[in-house]
Amino acid sequence: MHPTESSALNDSDLLSGWLSYVRTDYRDSLNNESHQPTISIPNNWDYPRFSFSQRTQQGVIVGMEYYLTNSQLAYQYGQGWRYAVMHHDDCEEIRHYFDDQIQTLSLAELRAQIIAEIDEHTQQIDALKQQLAAVTGGRVDD
Repeated sequence: MHPTESSALNDSDLLSGWLSYVRTDYRDSLNNESHQPTISIPNNWDYPRFSFSQRTQQGVIVGMEYYLTNSQLAYQYGQGWRYAVMHHDDCEEIRHYFDDQIQTLSLAELRAQIIAEIDEHTQQIDALKQQLAAVTGGRVDD
């Protein structure tokens, strides 16, 4: 089966260690001064190579799954972390990749993507300010 294809899951797959969109442990996050959610990963699992919202050449990481060594999913796909990635073009298609299938962005590529996104949002804000001025008779409060 191709790494980007999906398959039906049954209860034994779930019980054998499959984790979809890693559970966030909000109880631990209450003790976190920055009030950011934390993720609890069992001791016998490898640590993920990528993180949520990380930009890669394939797109943005939007989810993670872990396949335990002796599970049905590991037998079908391979053991380890599998990442749900949404392409940069804001399409709704999500593809799945393993660690070795994802390439990180260089600092220059990352910087260029972020600047382009800031420019896009700035243009949207300017357009909204013009619309607001049109409906308020030219008065726009910053």
